[in-house]
Amino acid sequence: MKAIALLLCVLHAGGLLAVEPLLAKAIQWDGDRGTKNGDGDTVYCLQGRGYGTQSSYFEMRNIISEWLNEHPKAVIVPVATVPRFEGELSKLKMTYVWIVDGEENFNIELVRRGKFYRGNQTVIEDLNTKLLVPRPDYQAFRSRLKIAGDEAERKKIGLWSKEK
Repeated sequence: MKAIALLLCVLHAGGLLAVEPLLAKAIQWDGDRGTKNGDGDTVYCLQGRGYGTQSSYFEMRNIISEWLNEHPKAVIVPVATVPRFEGELSKLKMTYVWIVDGEENFNIELVRRGKFYRGNQTVIEDLNTKLLVPRPDYQAFRSRLKIAGDEAERKKIGLWSKEK
């Protein structure tokens, strides 16, 4: 994660990054998905695959809002983009993202809280899906994800509780 944040800073400071990093609070979150005003072609998604969640739509909106209020400088890190439609809707794309603020990763926090299954935070790489983050960063994320998921399961939190 440090590498991604550092790379964004270096590229931006060096003039190689044409746009500012996208602040997570600039996204209008609708459950675990969101869009940015003026960009109707991209849907940002907090789950890489599947849609298993323990939270209701309204609870997820509140969780995201609360975390972003505590982390106002959190940025969106695109992880993978998948075309979702064919024909005239083919320009629409789903982009799986991480929300990060320094070393803190909101996606991992959601797994730690038992709100998402850890497997939903990974991507299946195929002809239509390309990993957009460096592989070592993705592997480090997966290692942290396993620890967070194991902790939630061991503590029987959220999806792992008996009161699902």
